[in-house]
Amino acid sequence: MKSMKKLNPHFFLAVPISGEIRQYLHDWTQEVQNHYPFKQWVHLEDYHITLSFLGKASLEQIEGIKKEVEKTAANHQSFSLTIDELNIFGREQSPRIFWVGVVESKPLRSLQKDVKNVCEREGFLLEKRPYKPHITLAKKWVADKVFPYADVKKRIAKNDELTWDVKEIVLYETHLDRIPKYEAVKSFTLKD
Repeated sequence: MKSMKKLNPHFFLAVPISGEIRQYLHDWTQEVQNHYPFKQWVHLEDYHITLSFLGKASLEQIEGIKKEVEKTAANHQSFSLTIDELNIFGREQSPRIFWVGVVESKPLRSLQKDVKNVCEREGFLLEKRPYKPHITLAKKWVADKVFPYADVKKRIAKNDELTWDVKEIVLYETHLDRIPKYEAVKSFTLKD
């Protein structure tokens, strides 16, 4: 029996991560998984940097946001991002999210601000927390021992290979029952 397509699926807008960087992060997480017991490690195809989480949305809302994000993307130049430090969200002893950040980027901040403004104008209720660009690596610490936070503050690496060019924004749909969980619905090209 076929399952019914869920009504009002969840969506988000994000910056994709290059294939080389995704593979690097995946290889690194494979090496450390035994040392850092998290409930869930993110699939390499699901690595991204969220710009705006839209949540539930109707097809009409998604069509509207596609048109507006297309215009926004066309007004932003492509840019580069570089992987930075490992960090966490949540309690230091047992974090909710284990992530890696990117070096501060004015073009990323500007793009996120404009995407957020478009989403709000289109009626989406977005998070009010300050924007903290990151790539989620793992979720929910499950060990009895305390998370080794001092290790987290170290950089993964410092070399040019951990830099990639951001040339697009992607609208993703979330499928919690699949791996990978995120499906690219549409991409929006930035200016060259």
